[in-house]
Amino acid sequence: MVKEFTESLSVLDRLEQLVNNDYFADIVFLVGNKGERMYGHKNILTLASEVFFAQFNGLFVEGQQCDKPISVTDIEPETFRDILRYMYCQKINLTKQNVTEVYYASQKYMLLKLNEMCEHFFAHDLDESNVLKVFDDNRKHEFTNVNELCLAIIRNNPLACFKHEDFFTLEKESLEIIVRSTQINCCANQMQEAIQNWGKVNELQFEDAKQLAQIVLDMKHREFDCDKLYGFAAFQYANNIQFEMTVKSLDQPVALYGMGIFVKSESKPNADENVTLSVSVTIGGIMQYSETRIVPLTKDLRTEAFLFEKILLNTDSPACKITVVFVKPPTSTKLFCLNAFSSIDKCLNVTHSTQCTNCVAYLLYKQLDTVDSKSQ
Repeated sequence: MVKEFTESLSVLDRLEQLVNNDYFADIVFLVGNKGERMYGHKNILTLASEVFFAQFNGLFVEGQQCDKPISVTDIEPETFRDILRYMYCQKINLTKQNVTEVYYASQKYMLLKLNEMCEHFFAHDLDESNVLKVFDDNRKHEFTNVNELCLAIIRNNPLACFKHEDFFTLEKESLEIIVRSTQINCCANQMQEAIQNWGKVNELQFEDAKQLAQIVLDMKHREFDCDKLYGFAAFQYANNIQFEMTVKSLDQPVALYGMGIFVKSESKPNADENVTLSVSVTIGGIMQYSETRIVPLTKDLRTEAFLFEKILLNTDSPACKITVVFVKPPTSTKLFCLNAFSSIDKCLNVTHSTQCTNCVAYLLYKQLDTVDSKSQ
């Protein structure tokens, strides 16, 4: 029953008391797979939705059988309750848990303003903390615009997504869409590791994890979802390489995603000869990324890619300091490097010591607008 009426309540609060309330209700809905009974008032619903107006005025079979409950099997009770509350008093709280289903219901019942609210959420409120849930929920409906907006965020900063708790509850179909991305800011081995971790959590989907891992192996071409800032200078060979550079954004915020490091021996190395390569990134003395790996030494010039979670550089933030150190056996030959890191770019300022041996081949970055940077 309705709560005790009081004059102190606003009009909207009074209407909210009638949401799913049998007090003077003249229509019953059987909602969801289990057919939960929910109540409505035709005069309110017909004023809120053209669909209900048509239903209750004899244009649909429900209007001709007004004494019978209306079955709503494609919407679950919690979402239908949200929709009722919106139609009664325009109150709704959109979250990652409900926005996809509310979006579907807003289209079904032609609630145009609510539809716009959902689209605003997709365009402005999605980030790495909620995008995976929304993306996975969209397997039920496959809204093209929702997929595109979600994938843009996932592909832009996949390493943050791979460690989020929602990643491990993804359906196999959702993970496959991500895995088949031809542009994404991670390496194949990082994606393989993410699939392996997903498979460990979802033990019953061991075969699915194997199939997804094979898709990564079979991908012939994959690019980064960002730009490359190449370094140019005369090359040389040096015994020891310890390079430090600072990177600062200029007119607009910039996101960094990683870098490529030159690896090459002056003369042919032994078959099993390796070097230890350490990379660290700090901002204002705070470590943002650190990795040390052993890489094979080769006579042919190649680049070793280091990718990390997106690092945002605002125009007023301290410069980003990148340090690269090679540690090689004393008997190894000299290593390839450049005299400097010279580049032409209007959004990044790259500086380093005039006396240096640079081994950074390129930086991975993307220029952002102010709105994008505030949402990160």
